[in-house]
Amino acid sequence: MTETKFPKGIELVGGVIIENDTGEILLARDIKWNNKWTLPGGHIEAGETIEEALVREVKEELGINVEPMGIVSFGQLINSRDYHRPAHFIFFDLACRYKGGDIKLDKKS
Repeated sequence: MTETKFPKGIELVGGVIIENDTGEILLARDIKWNNKWTLPGGHIEAGETIEEALVREVKEELGINVEPMGIVSFGQLINSRDYHRPAHFIFFDLACRYKGGDIKLDKKS
């Protein structure tokens, strides 16, 4: 087994944002993940709850307000080939309800 040096674990949160009328889930392409579809979200800051991090990250990334409803999955991912560098992720995915705002989309491809 080859030893890989990692920085400390990276705590992440992702939002499962479900459209009320159609049941569709909002996903975004992420260049850091080899242009794969991912849940909106990001890092949990020190002193921030999982729910606070989700609300902040979704607002920063999409410009919308959400209300977290609970954790739907959690786990870890170590050194994914799809991520742009070696990393050890500890993640929490939360279901959330859309509360308002217009989605802003990044025009970059």
